[in-house]
Order: sequence, then C-alpha cells, then structure tokens
Amino acid sequence: MRSIVVASILGLAIAVTACSRAEQQQTEADTRQAGNELQANAAEAGDKLEVGAKDVGADVKEGAQKAGAEIKDVANDPDVKAAAGEVKDAFKSLGTAVKDAGRETKEGAQDAGAKAKDAAN
Repeated sequence: MRSIVVASILGLAIAVTACSRAEQQQTEADTRQAGNELQANAAEAGDKLEVGAKDVGADVKEGAQKAGAEIKDVANDPDVKAAAGEVKDAFKSLGTAVKDAGRETKEGAQDAGAKAKDAAN
C-alpha cells in the first residue's frame, strides 16, 4: 500500500512540475481520490477477511464438537464395550497359549538334550 502511495506522490510531483495550475489541482484531486478509494478497498478487504476467518473458525469448532460427540457415543456403546471385552479375553487366552507353548518347547529341548547326552556317553 505504501508503494502505491509513494508512486502516486512521485507521479504527482512530476505532473506538478510540467502542468498548468488547473491541471495540477486536477491531478492532486485525482491522487487524493485514488488514495481514498485504495484505503476504503483495503478496509473492506480486511473486514471480509476477518468475517471469513471467523466463519472458518466456527466451522472447525462445530466439526470438532460433532466428531467428539460421535467418538464418545461409539466409546459408550454397549456393543463396543462387549467387543472390547471379548478382544481382551482373546488376547489373554493367546498370551496363555504362547506361554504354555514356550514352556513345552523348553521342556522338549531339555529332554532332547538329555537323550543326546546319554547317547553320547
């Protein structure tokens, strides 16, 4: 915005040195009007940007609230809680089975090692 004002002033200065008094006055009036229009347009653009930003912020807030409510509903759903309990039980059973399999493998390896040692003697 400042560069436009500076350019306008420089243009005015150049025009003033080469123009008659009436032309100088007209140029000054035109320059003032252009500056006023530029200022008004900048203010309007700023207002529109502020309103747009507020609208976007409100939309984001509303969307986040809806998503939060939906997540809460899903988390509190009895079917989801039942499924979570079943998954927990399944993992517990899996852990027990893996532990038992590891114990049996260890015992089998010890037996095989003992038999190999006996056979070597």
